[in-house]
Amino acid sequence: MGSVTASSTTTRAEDRGERRQEHVEQLTEKRQEHIEQLRERRDDRADSSTTRTGSHIKN
Repeated sequence: MGSVTASSTTTRAEDRGERRQEHVEQLTEKRQEHIEQLRERRDDRADSSTTRTGSHIKN
């Protein structure tokens, strides 16, 4: 009986792990899109304010 519960727990854990993996991948994709949007916005701001700020802003 103990082995049956153990095997059912492992399969449940594996399912949870796969689900978490998919969730992480979705999060990284969203974060990547967000980073790209921020980068584009920063580029626009940099183009408009290069003369004022000069080159002392470093990322």
